Amino acid sequence: MNFHRKMIVAVTAGLLALPAISQASDLVKSLDTQAKGLTLVSAAAGGFGLGSGSRNLTVNIQGTVKFARLYWIGRQRPCDLDAGNNCAMTFAPYRDQKMVFDGHPVTGAIIGTENQPLSAGGPIFNLTYFADVTSYVAAKGTGSQNFTFTDGDIASNLWRLDGVGLLVGYIDPANPNTYRVVLWDGCDFAYGKDPVAGDTRTTDPVTIYHGINSAARTGQFTIFVGDTEASRPDRIDISNNPSVTNSLTSNAGPEMENETLSFNIPAGIGNTSVTLVSAPVTPSSNPDSMLWGLLAMRVPQLDANKPRCVLSAMRNGPPAQIDVTAQDADSGMASIVVTKSNNADTPVPPFTVGDTSPMVITATKIDQSKPAQVELTVTDLAGNTTVCDPILALLVREPGKQEGQTFTNVPGAEHVLTVYNGNPGVATIEITVNGKKQMVKGLTNGETATFDLGAHMKGDSPNTITARVGGRPGSSVNIMLWDGQQ
Repeated sequence: MNFHRKMIVAVTAGLLALPAISQASDLVKSLDTQAKGLTLVSAAAGGFGLGSGSRNLTVNIQGTVKFARLYWIGRQRPCDLDAGNNCAMTFAPYRDQKMVFDGHPVTGAIIGTENQPLSAGGPIFNLTYFADVTSYVAAKGTGSQNFTFTDGDIASNLWRLDGVGLLVGYIDPANPNTYRVVLWDGCDFAYGKDPVAGDTRTTDPVTIYHGINSAARTGQFTIFVGDTEASRPDRIDISNNPSVTNSLTSNAGPEMENETLSFNIPAGIGNTSVTLVSAPVTPSSNPDSMLWGLLAMRVPQLDANKPRCVLSAMRNGPPAQIDVTAQDADSGMASIVVTKSNNADTPVPPFTVGDTSPMVITATKIDQSKPAQVELTVTDLAGNTTVCDPILALLVREPGKQEGQTFTNVPGAEHVLTVYNGNPGVATIEITVNGKKQMVKGLTNGETATFDLGAHMKGDSPNTITARVGGRPGSSVNIMLWDGQQ
């Protein structure tokens, strides 16, 4: 269900009203990354009675900070109503949206909401705020570091600020193993005895694809949950693992939970599902209420090698064709998806999932006079992904003019220019990379030559490349921009 993400965009732009009926609000994936030594640490604190005071968040950072994410979770009862009697964010910034993190003002992005239409005190509006605080955390350096969290506008408060959580990912140089971290965040509320049956009584399962490895492994997940109470029953269901019961004890402060649990991943299993359950519900029980804002999963990546995707052949034609060979010799191939095929026909041959043998994908240019671009996303069973995206063009020397073509938004990785001269072929090619010109001279008929344009390319920024040819009228050349891997 994507309702809450669509609603959030509208609210930010125009303060759109929330519907009075209950709407489920899932957690959604916000980060998927892996690296050697990637480690997670977290801290949280309850927010009740914050007022003009502060809360301390202390984490032990033993390496270079890769990311730092701040979440705060709260509830408004009764909710603010618009002219149509609907729960609405009727002003901006909203209640408790402006905070101060370690002396730095931050305005949280609203990443998830869920409405409870009925309660003894009126309808309740639940929400989660998020702020990227990577630069602030990284600036403090390594070791045990304390960060303060205070109210940025004490005159604009939620009914309940359940609490705040800080999650930091850093690279531990002493750990040579590779780990994959996947974050899901948002706002998903559950209270098993909520007056309205349906969404507000349950959380939706969060199913995280972490890839398949050939051996069993143990991972960890960290959760930030608001509105919990130690005396009320709850359950965490984890696929392929025993359920964890009554573990939400508000360990970070009144009605705020920061919990890290281990779980097992059997060999050959590609995903793990996590569900928070407000249960059991019996006439005499009062199950725990929970407002789920974050699930962070960290798992060892036993196969950390990306699949190979290389240019294996080029044919001038017509029609011009390239062969791309894809292979994963470790966990095996999971998928080959053609994500771009401009002016090209690029069928993917059938293959068996888990196949470790080379697979050849042939792209055929459709209109020989126009550029073609092909992009393949190749993923192995462990979840490692490689993107192959060569750019192809045919340049013909027309009578009375110097034929040229310009390519924009070229990734920095595509720094290799290979020319396949025709017969008759062009004599010269003038290459301009981001305004820097260089000339290729003395090309012969049928010649293949490769040049590295990396000196004038911008690493992660889009690049502009223009190629112009000179020679006898009617001469031609196929050129290709690619990453040079074979």
